[in-house]
Amino acid sequence: MIVFRDLKLLVVDIDGTLIPNVIDWDKLRMKVQELLGIDYELRPLATSLARLEIDDDLKDAAWSLIEREEIKSVDRIPLDEIAPSVEALKRSKALGFNIALVTLRSRRSAQSVVTKLGIRDLILSMVTRDDSYDRIEQLKLIVERYRPRCLVFIGDTTNDEAASIALGIPFIKVTNFRELPKAIEQAISICLGYLEISRHKIPSLSA
Repeated sequence: MIVFRDLKLLVVDIDGTLIPNVIDWDKLRMKVQELLGIDYELRPLATSLARLEIDDDLKDAAWSLIEREEIKSVDRIPLDEIAPSVEALKRSKALGFNIALVTLRSRRSAQSVVTKLGIRDLILSMVTRDDSYDRIEQLKLIVERYRPRCLVFIGDTTNDEAASIALGIPFIKVTNFRELPKAIEQAISICLGYLEISRHKIPSLSA
């Protein structure tokens, strides 16, 4: 029997959703291809690299290169432009919603982002490529760990959307990070609407 916790959870992707794309992924992809001596497209970069059958030392060198670029990119995050999203996250927390982050960044890099934004205390959980390179598996980890009563995922890619569809998770797609505050409002409405419907459908045990 699956027991759901009384938990309302908003799951937010990092790059392109919470923050702008401050990494030139095409340029980084080319650097990795040059390092590995391949012309394989490597898209998405982290997922493709993880599945690549190459020498472990060479793959480790590629991961190190990627992480260095990820960490360097944190300095390019425009805090003033992200302030509305941070305020929206704070409001959702005040309304009783928990926040989880998913990303294909490394954990070290993702923690640097969270620290830069000053939102460490707002985040219940963060799933990175250190946990899984696959977005479906990342979302599964969150669902299995918390068994939330309601969950909405906010992301910016077709891969995010496909993962949500595969798991039957409500999804809101943004075209850029500036749309996140509005998406958070929509996610809250979806959750509250679902919980209201559930409250009427499920009879009270004390009735």
